[in-house]
Amino acid sequence: MVKDRNGSGVGGATVVLLRPGGQRTPSSWTDQIGRFHMNSIPPGDYKIFAWADIEQGLWLDAKFMQACADKGVPVTVGEGSSGTVDVAVIPEQ
Repeated sequence: MVKDRNGSGVGGATVVLLRPGGQRTPSSWTDQIGRFHMNSIPPGDYKIFAWADIEQGLWLDAKFMQACADKGVPVTVGEGSSGTVDVAVIPEQ
């Protein structure tokens, strides 16, 4: 679930899962109440980011992501696992 600073769900946010080093990984968008879903994620350690509004693919720019690094939420995906995570939305870039 992607939430704003007041704890309300954020619809239409872009959600990106990144491995260390910026390896390309899945992205998703939230529904009207801030929920998102990703399938078939390879096991490993990631950071998940969510932006209210971002140019498509900007998260692949290393310099841009360096400025956002502390805003991601660390997650570990295990083999065959599922789970939930709350992510604070990053304001418009």
